[in-house]
Amino acid sequence: MASEFSTEFFSANRIVKADLRAARTPREEDLERIKKEVAKLYDATEVILNVTVDNSLLSGYVLQIGDRVFDNSGRHAIDQMMACLLYTSDAADD
Repeated sequence: MASEFSTEFFSANRIVKADLRAARTPREEDLERIKKEVAKLYDATEVILNVTVDNSLLSGYVLQIGDRVFDNSGRHAIDQMMACLLYTSDAADD
C-alpha cells in the first residue's frame, strides 16, 4: 500500500526515480546533466537518482528508469562487439 501511494504521489507530482550504476563515482556536474536530460525526457519536475559504483561496467554507466534501461557502459559495448564478431564468424562458416 505504501508503495502504491508513493507511485501515485510521484506520478502526480511528476517526480522520476532512477537508478544509476556507474563505473566510477560521477562528478556532480555529470549527475546534474543526467538529471536534466531525464527531466526533459519524462517531463519531470524532479529527478531522484540512486547512484552506485559498479566496477564490472569497466567504463560509462547504466541508467534504469522503471523498466527502461539506457546502457552506456564499456561492458555493454564489448558484449555487442563480441556478438557481432560471433555472428560474422558464424555467417562466414555457412
